[in-house]
Amino acid sequence: ILDKAGTYTLVPSDPSLDQAISAVSFTVGPASPSQLAFIQQPTNVAINYGIEPSVTVVVEDAFDNVVTTNNGDSVSLFINSANPANATLNGSVTATVNSGLAMFSISLDKTGQNYTLGALDGSLTPATSASFTVSDPAIIYVDQSASSIASDGKTWTTAFTSLQDALAPGVAIAGDTIEVAQGDYSPGTNTTDTFQLLDGVAIQGGYATGGSPTPDPTAYVTILDGTNGANHNYHVVTGSGTDSTAMLEGFTITGGHADGSGDADSAYGGGIIV
Repeated sequence: ILDKAGTYTLVPSDPSLDQAISAVSFTVGPASPSQLAFIQQPTNVAINYGIEPSVTVVVEDAFDNVVTTNNGDSVSLFINSANPANATLNGSVTATVNSGLAMFSISLDKTGQNYTLGALDGSLTPATSASFTVSDPAIIYVDQSASSIASDGKTWTTAFTSLQDALAPGVAIAGDTIEVAQGDYSPGTNTTDTFQLLDGVAIQGGYATGGSPTPDPTAYVTILDGTNGANHNYHVVTGSGTDSTAMLEGFTITGGHADGSGDADSAYGGGIIV
């Protein structure tokens, strides 16, 4: 008995068997729908900003296989009873299942920690998400001239010296802004290194060294540079995989070298690929 959907091949392994017996391929499909599950969990987010990537719920059988033939069912999301700030879930809180998937564009209107979501459709076993945090929008500071030992990006004094530090997983969340002081910033020394834009995050260049009230990209030139000596980056900036909420403004982009020596995409978008 097999409990996972997929294509399998049976191959005789006993050398005493007739060698005329050949391998046999067969497919195991999912069983009947039994339960819901979160395959894209909610991520930490700023108040009233959409959770990115979109929360996704799947219809599964009793063996955790996605039932891709399931279409048309309606799945709803709700905040579980442990609602730390009596928040309201806004956006598309109900979605129609398509090929076993239901995707949701949602936000919450109160800050708090340890929120969890529930998913139900009225007939299948409901699902509960992992916990997540809703916070006020933050400003993350980057200044390559900052000299603080304790760089945490929370002030100009303790600014990150690398833009990649601000773009690292779990640092900037949807609703945050990254402010970058003048200077020359490299994605990294590997040809595949790139500045990956983030959904819901605004990256603004053109601030003075040490910080300034407003950006002025003409006076405080902020360069995203893919030169790296002989190892040019294929793409200085990557916008692919994001939506219209990802923003980049106030930068000069230079030095990318999409020469095609890597994968198929390496031949395009030396400055930015979208």
